[in-house]
Amino acid sequence: MVKKIKFALEMKNGELVRDIESLREYFDIEKVVAAFLDGKLLIWLEDRYYDEEAEAVGKLDKNDINLNHKLCRIFDVDDSIDTKEDIDPEVIEIRNKKLLKLKQYTADEKILNDIDYVAFNQEELADLLDEGIDKIYLCQNKFVIPLRQKNKKYIGVGKVEVIIKSKTKLNFNELGIKFSNITFDKEYTKIDNISSDDILSQAIEAENCESYKIAFDLYLKAANLNNTIAMNKLSEMYLEGKGVEKNYKEALKWLNKSSEYNDNEAMYILGCIYGEGYDNLENNNELAFRWYKKSAENGNVNGMFDTGYAYSKGIGVEKDIEKAIYWYEQAADKEDSIAMNCLAHIYRLGEDVPQNYEKAIEWYQKAIKLDDDIAMNSIANMYRDGEGIKQDYEKAIKWYRKAIDLGNTDAMNNLAYIFETGTGIEKNLNKAFEWYKKSAENGNVDGMLSIGHAYYSGMGVDKNIEKAIYWYEEAANENNITAINNLAYIYRYGESVKIDYDEAIRLYQKAIELGDSDAMVQMGEMFEKGEGVEKSNSTAFRYYKKATDLNNVEAMIKLGCIYRDGNKYINPNAEEAFKWIKKAADLDNKEAIGFLGFMYDEGEGVKQNYNEALKYYEKAADLGDDFSMYRLGNIYKYGQGVIQNYPKAIEWYQKAIEKDYPDAMFEIANMYDEGKGFPINKQQALYWYEKAANLGDNSAAMNNIGYMYHYGEGIQQNSNQAIYWYKKAIDLGNTTAMCNLGQLYEEVIKNLEEAKKWYKKAADAGNENGKELLKRTEGCFITTAVCDSFNKPDDCYELTMFRNFRDNWLLKQIDGRELVEEYYVIAPKIVEKINSIENAKEIYKGIWDNYLKTCLYYLEQKNTKSCKKIYVDMVNNLKNKYL
Repeated sequence: MVKKIKFALEMKNGELVRDIESLREYFDIEKVVAAFLDGKLLIWLEDRYYDEEAEAVGKLDKNDINLNHKLCRIFDVDDSIDTKEDIDPEVIEIRNKKLLKLKQYTADEKILNDIDYVAFNQEELADLLDEGIDKIYLCQNKFVIPLRQKNKKYIGVGKVEVIIKSKTKLNFNELGIKFSNITFDKEYTKIDNISSDDILSQAIEAENCESYKIAFDLYLKAANLNNTIAMNKLSEMYLEGKGVEKNYKEALKWLNKSSEYNDNEAMYILGCIYGEGYDNLENNNELAFRWYKKSAENGNVNGMFDTGYAYSKGIGVEKDIEKAIYWYEQAADKEDSIAMNCLAHIYRLGEDVPQNYEKAIEWYQKAIKLDDDIAMNSIANMYRDGEGIKQDYEKAIKWYRKAIDLGNTDAMNNLAYIFETGTGIEKNLNKAFEWYKKSAENGNVDGMLSIGHAYYSGMGVDKNIEKAIYWYEEAANENNITAINNLAYIYRYGESVKIDYDEAIRLYQKAIELGDSDAMVQMGEMFEKGEGVEKSNSTAFRYYKKATDLNNVEAMIKLGCIYRDGNKYINPNAEEAFKWIKKAADLDNKEAIGFLGFMYDEGEGVKQNYNEALKYYEKAADLGDDFSMYRLGNIYKYGQGVIQNYPKAIEWYQKAIEKDYPDAMFEIANMYDEGKGFPINKQQALYWYEKAANLGDNSAAMNNIGYMYHYGEGIQQNSNQAIYWYKKAIDLGNTTAMCNLGQLYEEVIKNLEEAKKWYKKAADAGNENGKELLKRTEGCFITTAVCDSFNKPDDCYELTMFRNFRDNWLLKQIDGRELVEEYYVIAPKIVEKINSIENAKEIYKGIWDNYLKTCLYYLEQKNTKSCKKIYVDMVNNLKNKYL
């Protein structure tokens, strides 16, 4: 069944209404009466099943003098408002008939909306002139134009002939009379003079009236009389296809002929044609330069500018900044303000010349004297930034406003930014929004992007994703890559709209066609994750690789991670991973530099080198990389390649914390917890554990909070809170928290079945401690004795971790075997001594809290060196105390 299309009713301000609530909101009695008279109102109501209102409307009489008020009452609109009681339905009906007639000759909505200013005959024209209408549409007829009625514009609709009662050629510009899309009567058209200048004037007037065929014929006649201006105009008609079929060869013929008469404008136009290319004529920069220079040498100011530009950029000629300056100065001497701006730019940036702010300012000021808004905006930027001039926000704002008065939309953006950031002025987001909006509404693409950001984030206006999308689309239509990518992000992640992967992909592809490497990375991610497309590691890799060809550092990091971890398409290759991370780091990307430090730190793809790690971490940290600040804290905390230095570690952790890095908060908490660098302070430890847990998905912090509530460390024991935090950690997959939760149920709550449930969950997840807790086997030596005091089995996670540490790492160290052999001698004696003491269980808990818990954490972090140091300290301290 074909779905019936329901039309909308147009109300005031052009609002199209599709339901009765919208009709009431935008109610316009004149529009409603018109819709009633032509039957559309009744159909509109019936299509939407507004049966009661449809029945009432169907009973109305168009000749009823109270028609307006009855319509208001039907739609529950206050008829005390202005209902235009002077509206005559008969007048509206006549207007509708005129509108139907007009639609036979045009579909232009602008003209249709101006139906009241359309004349179909001479009498209607006279009526409109008597009413003082300045812009009149003439429709499908002949009209005598009264020349005494000045400052009028007549626009033809359909075939329109205007009759001019004059024996001589008139200057319509002086009369203030303009014509568009009309033809003159034969008698007036025949008025002609032998002078080519007179013919040229007639041609120009005909072109201004958009009578292009007449204009072409007149230009041709004047050109044949060797009028070079006519030759140039004739070439323009051929290039644009006005009054004649497009023909660039004919255009070139007439321009070359004009150039033979030393017409510098023709020379310049030839330069433009060869520089830009037309249709089948490819651009030729060398030929364009020759014509620009020839026109410049013959006094053409535009040719002087473009010759200077060609020399400055090396387009069609070898780059020569001195010659560029020479020709810019020639154009500037003829008061070309753009050339002045270019000269200022060269000296301001020091482009192949010594940087000279004084000369830059001098040229900007010359341009400003010519009311150049670009120079005003530039000088404002210099005052704002203190660039070559004393920083002065008041003067910056003054010049921005002067540029704005001349319509400079970049200045509107800059002023908006000042209000947004509070730079030299009180921060005012509402005013920032207003200026961004003015910039956007005046066609500035950056303004469109900024107003989109404002609606997206709620900056200075209520957050409105729909309006954000509108402005992003406006900027995207101008090929603004950032706007295109923002739209793609909105549709990809369903930002207040339904997720639409197809639209996201279309937008990313559009950005890619424009050469954007960031969109390539996003497309790679979508294929890597299978978002809206079939998952394909190989396709993802190709997008990333293509982006790296454009020096996209994010893509380089992506490739580094792929080679580091491997996937179905790429085998792990640490050396290749190091290569890509190094490429990104060489482009001064702080994340890549920090990653490179990590690879040196861990010996991934390169020989382990703590000095190199330290160097790269510090470089990345100086660039603001929070991960590197955190890793520097670790280096000094654990003494990795440097002398252990707790104050230095704390300093780096604090810097990372200022950037809300949760792992650094965890480390600070741990230092308070263990009394390293601080006196033991369980309250502070709990504070920072909670900060880390609440800020990010740090399950270790959540587990430790649960542990502190579990055992009442730094806070009153609270099993409910312990359960809460253990479960938050468990939701993130933390199996240690599962074990701890089981121990809470077993030791404190005395619910063995519940305890076993959590031990089993941990065991099923591969946690060796969970397995051990289920087995409950006895053990020996210090670690085993401690785990046994916690009722942990012999193959528990902790014991397995420590044994793996011993067998797979410690024994391979230079002093490892000696340490292990010594341990085998003294450890059983220490355990035997502790077991003989009445509070042995408390002692083992102290050993866990002070040593083994931290050791286990370092092993989980693969920080074997720090684990070794603490374990050796533990054995030595216990040896001194108990033997």
